[in-house]
Amino acid sequence: MTYSLPAEAQAAVDAASPGLQLVAFLSWAAEHLDEDQRTLLSYAASSLVNRGWLSPLPKLLEAASDSLGIAPERLGLAQQALADLGLFEVDGERIVSIAAVLATGKTDITYHVKDDHEERVQLTGPLAALGIARGLSRPGEVVAKCRGTDETKTRVTLVCDVSGVHSRKPESVAMFLPDWKGDTPPSAALRGGGLFLDDDALAEWQTRHDDPDGMPLTSMFFPMAATDLGDKLGTALESMLDHVANFA
Repeated sequence: MTYSLPAEAQAAVDAASPGLQLVAFLSWAAEHLDEDQRTLLSYAASSLVNRGWLSPLPKLLEAASDSLGIAPERLGLAQQALADLGLFEVDGERIVSIAAVLATGKTDITYHVKDDHEERVQLTGPLAALGIARGLSRPGEVVAKCRGTDETKTRVTLVCDVSGVHSRKPESVAMFLPDWKGDTPPSAALRGGGLFLDDDALAEWQTRHDDPDGMPLTSMFFPMAATDLGDKLGTALESMLDHVANFA
């Protein structure tokens, strides 16, 4: 299936700097989704975060209709519109990703919710780590495998409050945000790049991947970028995921 963006969304992506196109797209989406689409995303995200899994699509839509009081036909149309944008990714009846940032399968990046109900949710990629706390309005820790090494025990941690990332372990954490032209689903693009133990690991990964297009965020610039991008992305995700008040 060929993926393409609406003209206005593509224009926003084309105007963004390499590595920042996904932020531009999600910001555009946050402004253009309708109420049913936001509500369905919120319901699915809440179900995933609170339970750790999602029912097959038909059962999820049926449960959402009963819970939200929205006709199944309306939810079906909302789901299809979101799928066309890559914001409700489905493989057969299995839901694969929500809002392009929450994954239902195992990934290298996990968000450990730290509040009254500690849960874990998989993130599609490193960019998601910057905005997920604000998007869900739940503090926690992002724990990720360093993409620059094959040592499975090498981990980096981003500590988040409800406004975003406020500290990192170790302090040398770096990141790479991939380039995206808008011609592949956003969740697939988000899976590119990664979090790295330090600048050396980032540089090694870039060399090994023939210096891919995108935006490297070295340890020096990571705090500023995390604040700026986290605010933009978190605001967008909050707009898409805050229409069902049962995250707590």
